[in-house]
Amino acid sequence: MGTNYFLIRKQDNAVANKLWDARNVVINNTNFVTLLEPIIKELFKEPIRIANENNFDIVQNRFDDGLHETIQRLASYIQYDLSYVFDIRDHRGVHIGKSSAGWLFNFQDQDIVQDDVHIKWHSYEDVMSFLKEWVDEKKIFTIIDEYDREISYPEFKDFVDTKQSDPHNLENPDNFTYSRNVNGYRFSEGDFS
Repeated sequence: MGTNYFLIRKQDNAVANKLWDARNVVINNTNFVTLLEPIIKELFKEPIRIANENNFDIVQNRFDDGLHETIQRLASYIQYDLSYVFDIRDHRGVHIGKSSAGWLFNFQDQDIVQDDVHIKWHSYEDVMSFLKEWVDEKKIFTIIDEYDREISYPEFKDFVDTKQSDPHNLENPDNFTYSRNVNGYRFSEGDFS
């Protein structure tokens, strides 16, 4: 178990967050039962009229119960199953690395081009230099964890540096079993989480 950290484009996520917030306003403030029930009852008015005229009260009761349950399922479907349509937030940009208890921070090697920006790092100095420039100074990217919490560059650097100096983490004999030792920092190739 651990926490993954990602680099995402800041402005893209800002617009995506607005879209998600607008979706939440609709979902949280719309009473689907109140809106849909009269429309559907109007569509079924003839069969209901026939049932009522012939004293088939059970039909009316079943219809009301079934209609309410069906609308509740539809509301739940819209709220949960269709939410991905509006969720275009960039949750998983470029993987910076992972923090796990008892281990040094594990960076993921990067050498990619994203939106005309060459993201390349193979050492601690490369990572921090890139993040300082693009997150802290240019403010084009931001750092988030896997729970979508934004972390500033100074907070992230301090976090990694603290893990790097923690005796408990330093004494882990397996720190470099599954990753490369780059001047005392853990680096891994390929995807991992």
